[in-house]
Amino acid sequence: MISRILLIVILSIFSFGAAAQKKNRDSIMSSKVEELPEVKAYIKNAQQVFYKNNGDNPRVATMIRGRPTKGVLHYYWIQVGVMTDYKFTPELNFYVDPKTYEVMVPASSGVSDCLMPLKLSREIK
Repeated sequence: MISRILLIVILSIFSFGAAAQKKNRDSIMSSKVEELPEVKAYIKNAQQVFYKNNGDNPRVATMIRGRPTKGVLHYYWIQVGVMTDYKFTPELNFYVDPKTYEVMVPASSGVSDCLMPLKLSREIK
């Protein structure tokens, strides 16, 4: 009986630690995107356009849409967009490599399975 209680306590501690690590990792990935000049410019523009013309309490938000999954997704998928009281409207998509923190973007509009480094995307524009 005591060994079961001890096992439950130990597993609870490990699961709490894993959840805290995940939250910290999520925060790091989101901050990498929020620091980008493209996102800062989007926020500035959104404040001028959306905030003056919309009564639904709009605000710019980042949302993690996907996390690395073994064999499926190798990056964090983070969207930036406008959040109102009713919905989130994504405008920008970024993918962050959790090992190198390199930021990627879709190579063409709407195609998420073909990514290019953000630095290269900036050079092309």
